[in-house]
Amino acid sequence: MSAVQSASAGGTPSPWRLVNLALGIAALVKLASEFHLVAPLVPSRWLLAPWLTNASMTAVPTFAALLAKIGINLWLPASIFMVIFWLAGLHRKLGAPRVRFASAVLTLGWVIVFAAASAPLLARSQGAFAAVVVLAMFLAPAYAALGIALVVAAAVELAVMLRHSGSTQSRASVALLSWAVLPPLLSVVPMVLAPSNPIVESARENNEFASLCKDVGVQLTARPVAPVRSLAYDWDRQRFSERPFWDFVELDGKGQIQSYGSGPISLGAAGQQKKPTFEFTERPVGDRPGFPYAHFPVPNTGQAYGVKTLSADVLAFLDVDKPEELKKAPVQQGAVRYRLTLTDRRSGEILGVYTYVVDMVNKRACGTNMANAISQDAFIYDAINR
Repeated sequence: MSAVQSASAGGTPSPWRLVNLALGIAALVKLASEFHLVAPLVPSRWLLAPWLTNASMTAVPTFAALLAKIGINLWLPASIFMVIFWLAGLHRKLGAPRVRFASAVLTLGWVIVFAAASAPLLARSQGAFAAVVVLAMFLAPAYAALGIALVVAAAVELAVMLRHSGSTQSRASVALLSWAVLPPLLSVVPMVLAPSNPIVESARENNEFASLCKDVGVQLTARPVAPVRSLAYDWDRQRFSERPFWDFVELDGKGQIQSYGSGPISLGAAGQQKKPTFEFTERPVGDRPGFPYAHFPVPNTGQAYGVKTLSADVLAFLDVDKPEELKKAPVQQGAVRYRLTLTDRRSGEILGVYTYVVDMVNKRACGTNMANAISQDAFIYDAINR
């Protein structure tokens, strides 16, 4: 049996043929963007991110969040192609012979891409989300093959329709535009009507983040009176009991958190060049009677021991604007403004102040001081090596 059949054999030509083609091409663009071959046609940062943050979405029912994501990030790009098809007059060529394998591949393609895009949202727990990420890595070759199949299917379908002489389909015109407009609009209705009012809450969070990010960055003032050979960390233990566990936060070009951690900075060659070295460091160790600080010699030169007072050359004092956020699990912490003040204890002069903001729950930060990264080590290095 031939893979090509006349549309008239299956009854009245349906505009769904163009909807299916548009969805298939949108799925192809989505796949290409995942492989960094093209920029996303309608990235979520353009439409969802400005008014829907991760924190505001936590109280939103999964189905409402899922509808909004599919409607804005997947169906809306397809709507753009539907409008292009309408302007090109393809709705008049629905009677072109139908290529069954092309239609099937297009349908399979956008269904798979829709399902893959929905999986991370459905897997709201950290363990489930990690499983989805690992599975996606193994399926990368299959996604590449699917992308190639979509290219062939879309090219075949377009070629067949463009060769067709065409006929006027007034109803098809209205139906195609309805498919282009109504699904994206209806997809956000549950979000708008959600009891938690995520749009208002998200707007508040975004405004707060923008306000916190004003005047962030490094301010270097006095110079050390002598070479700095030791460093002490400290903070107000009445405000927060432990120092945040990250010393650096790496961002992408859009300010989204890519990685974070503590200890020696690991930001490539530039980061290694700004890695300060000390003979010893000191920091609080809790409520140990008589010995509130711990003295840490250079690695592999001796065991840490308790001390009554600080003896380091300089002091790095950390403060935050919302210590209550630090009581939450790290990935659930909202926007916190950090202020790290470096003081030369020998002269009492402030060497510099570094202010930055980290919003872990929404995976964003501001106040970079080196190559798309927030680094306490780089700030300290710059302050003591001038």
